[in-house]
Amino acid sequence: MVTRGRPTTWRALVLALPFLAVACGQQSATLTGDSLTVSPCQGGHSLVLAPVNLSFDRIEWLRNSDVAGTLDLRQGWRDPTTSNGVALQILDIPAIVEALRQSPGAPVPMDGLARVTLTLESRCPQAVQPLEARTGTLTLSQFDLMPAGRIAGTAQFDLLDLRADASAAPVGVNLSLSFEKDLNDKDPLTGWGR
Repeated sequence: MVTRGRPTTWRALVLALPFLAVACGQQSATLTGDSLTVSPCQGGHSLVLAPVNLSFDRIEWLRNSDVAGTLDLRQGWRDPTTSNGVALQILDIPAIVEALRQSPGAPVPMDGLARVTLTLESRCPQAVQPLEARTGTLTLSQFDLMPAGRIAGTAQFDLLDLRADASAAPVGVNLSLSFEKDLNDKDPLTGWGR
């Protein structure tokens, strides 16, 4: 009996899919809140979301140095310049680890330890400046950066448009970012991160 290569290849791929899904690890992230205004968004108009409910399906942990790392959250597998994204930047990993050691699961002030940035490049191509939160609270239920580790928790904050006056009201109000990421996979597109 003669078998063609293509059906065998497809059959092998279909049989391997469940294993590939497990290898990618668990990841999810959602940004919710009262309201978000992005201006300019497109065509000189603003985007107003009230309430805010954005989900992210591509999550990558990038270790920038011994003391800093970034949890990069994106919608879809597009180029970062055409995707909506959130970056949770951990600016002082040793300080975060020590705070968690002293009070596991307790909220940690973000001031100087972490910050959050949001870009909506897909929905608002004219909004090239990220919105940013330098204050708020970070609550980590898991922060294990070892191989096969896990990062999970929430961050509560208001977003500011840093181009505006320092006394301007927040453009993102009462926002909450929830996230979980197993650190056992590489980005299939770039081969970087976990």
